[in-house]
Amino acid sequence: MPSPRSCFACLAVVAMLLTTGCARTGGEPFQPTHNGPLPLEEGATVAQTINPAGDAISGLDVQVATYAAPADPGGALTLALRDPDTGRRIARTSVPGSDLADTTWVAIRFDEPVDVPDVVLAELSWEGATPLALWANTPASPQVRSAGVPNDPYEDGELVVDGLPRTGDLAFRVRGAAGPSTALAQLGEVVASAGSRLLAEPIFAILWLLALVGGLVLAVRGLRPHRG
Repeated sequence: MPSPRSCFACLAVVAMLLTTGCARTGGEPFQPTHNGPLPLEEGATVAQTINPAGDAISGLDVQVATYAAPADPGGALTLALRDPDTGRRIARTSVPGSDLADTTWVAIRFDEPVDVPDVVLAELSWEGATPLALWANTPASPQVRSAGVPNDPYEDGELVVDGLPRTGDLAFRVRGAAGPSTALAQLGEVVASAGSRLLAEPIFAILWLLALVGGLVLAVRGLRPHRG
């Protein structure tokens, strides 16, 4: 039976392999940080370009702000997936205002997983009698807008407000389509991303590999039978 030390070493190795994909949950993009609400006025749109891990997504989670008041129960928060190059709408769904609460994550789901291109535009709009906003990670002021967002956790996409690019990202989480083939595709992308990041930082790559080898050595030694 493997010793506790060997089990711990194996877990450490797995953790190191997964750290390079920390911006994704289940292989899909996840951008949890935010520094303020972005008003979603009626008739306006707020969107995010996203590079999904798989070929299909089942929905999107966004964090909303209702300004400490109940959202209009008769209103609707609508999500439309579009081709960012042509603007063609791929799919559309919505959730009622009664499902929205201040500073909470809202699950917006399609009836069936939707096939999407390599990059998809997730466009959100609100129709309701009360104000609504989406939490986002944007520059603190117009004076530093050109400098971008420090420590941007999701560099593969950008914010789009009323059809115009804007520095920053929504707080969002993509929900992919479940299945063994999708899981393998997501794992492959995470491994490829890890490899590119390690090659871009040679010193970190050397230290990471040394730590990986050390973890493997401890794991193998822990699995070997010991004499009493």
